[in-house]
Amino acid sequence: LSATLLQALFTALFGLTARIASAAPFVVVCLLLRLLQGLACGVTETSAAALAMRSVPEERVAGVFGLVNGSRALGLVCGPPMGGALFDALGFFAPFGAAAALLSLLGCLMLLLPAVPRTHSMRGATGAPIRSLVRIA
Repeated sequence: LSATLLQALFTALFGLTARIASAAPFVVVCLLLRLLQGLACGVTETSAAALAMRSVPEERVAGVFGLVNGSRALGLVCGPPMGGALFDALGFFAPFGAAAALLSLLGCLMLLLPAVPRTHSMRGATGAPIRSLVRIA
């Protein structure tokens, strides 16, 4: 199952938390759903970065990463006002339902589209030991 579809499921379920009457279960359910949603998002973000790296020639990887991160920044800027407008117009579930619908569409497209062929080889790339990357001078 695609991590994006799991993220859509957890987002939609988060929109249903308003139906929980008691405060204590509400908090526990919200924390659990947010934890699961965050894990699914982490898998999705890592996969997107790997897909971007794999699908373009090596000299274009930096530009594609810029596009991916710029798109994320655009979502962070535009998402809250759009979610607020949906909430004001249609209620609590609307922003979560809209996000879940978009994530579901994206997840289905990702499952249906063919795999991206590797455009450059990672042969000859040497992996640095992790301790050399976190060296304190």
